[in-house]
Amino acid sequence: MHRLTWLSKSGLIAQQNKMDSISNNMANVTTTGYKKVDVGFSDLLQESLNRRGYPIVDRNNPELEHSSGVKSNEWVRNDRQGDLKETGRPVDLAIDGRGYFQVTTSNGEKAYTRDGSFLVDKNGDLVNSNGYKVTILKDGQEVSLNSAGIKVTGENIIIDDDGNIFLKDENRDINVGQIKVVDFVGNKSLLSVGDNLFKPKENVDVINNPDYNVRSGFLEMSNVDLGEEMTELIITQRAFQMNTQALRTTDEMWSMVNNMRGK
Repeated sequence: MHRLTWLSKSGLIAQQNKMDSISNNMANVTTTGYKKVDVGFSDLLQESLNRRGYPIVDRNNPELEHSSGVKSNEWVRNDRQGDLKETGRPVDLAIDGRGYFQVTTSNGEKAYTRDGSFLVDKNGDLVNSNGYKVTILKDGQEVSLNSAGIKVTGENIIIDDDGNIFLKDENRDINVGQIKVVDFVGNKSLLSVGDNLFKPKENVDVINNPDYNVRSGFLEMSNVDLGEEMTELIITQRAFQMNTQALRTTDEMWSMVNNMRGK
């Protein structure tokens, strides 16, 4: 019965983690550029019980193997691209393809996001909703949106598919620089730091990605399918209830054994 208790407990923990991930997805169904997270399950170490009283691993006797329970794996982002929604705002940007925009946080660190709902602040800089400056490069150096000496209004900006920024100045367009778009290898290479921002894990390299287009006047929607999440939630809740019932039954069995011992 110790094993039954452990199996039920591990199942409850795993299903709770799954429900947490589903709740997180549903809460971000309208978040720009959000990527849903998936949680998988794997068996804990399986042991073959030797009739002589000590555990062995014997693949020739699968009938003797007993599962030690289940565990949920780490949350993994689903990098499938979300739908692009037209907004008509020149500084609303969506990456069509792989990649992330780079921003500089308030403490000077670099962070990365798929959320391209940008704006021009009072200083004439291109920033995200938190006021973090979007990285723009010219000749390999970071520059500001207002570095061309032209007043930036947000309406005199042209951004092409390569992320090149031009400012309208009378009868000519002045090139300011190019929005930096980078990529990372694998969907487990980034850590979420909140506010729809990510930072690379240790020893993960930032790489340039030529396989993308920057779509001005568009935003990438969340890739969460609400109907799919509701279905997953129902299945997970039922599994949680089954583990709860199993734990309750095990507790009742322990009570019966203790009562028998007391007589």
